[in-house]
Amino acid sequence: PEPAFYIPFVQHSDDALAFAGRTMTVVARTAGDAAALAPALREAVAAIDRDIPVFALRTMDEAIRRSEAGRRFVATLVSGFAGAAALLAAIGLFGVISHSVTAATREIGIRMALGAERRRVVALVLAEGMRLAAAGIAAGLAAALLLTRYLASQLYQVSAADPWVFSGVALLLALVAALACYLPAR
Repeated sequence: PEPAFYIPFVQHSDDALAFAGRTMTVVARTAGDAAALAPALREAVAAIDRDIPVFALRTMDEAIRRSEAGRRFVATLVSGFAGAAALLAAIGLFGVISHSVTAATREIGIRMALGAERRRVVALVLAEGMRLAAAGIAAGLAAALLLTRYLASQLYQVSAADPWVFSGVALLLALVAALACYLPAR
């Protein structure tokens, strides 16, 4: 959290007012609808001094939502990049396995001519692709574990080495890899 401090408005010096942007925030607790209280707040301020402008009235939920907007945007952006990375990984793995299958077309044809079952040939191609994916996932998990102390400051309510996150990401990547391998294997 950013540092904050409270100074009563009547004790503000001109320097403090310039620093604070010459604004004051008033927070009111209500029992009912907070938006319905806005006219009464405007009237109460006008009763004290008609020259004081009252603007940016909002509920505490909206104020909190606005204060978290930057973090939410960054999280959405990172999630989008993560999705794009997963898609690129799937496309790359698909390309590598497709090339591998194309290069082994004669070998696959010979195997099938000698009586190899279709499912065994598909399993062979899948196994090769999943070995590549497993090596990549293992390297990625190792790198992520090494970088956890740098990522810890960017995480909210999740530990940097959360086993559910690590296993979930590994499982997701394994499923993406399996799909990317299955299509050329067929």
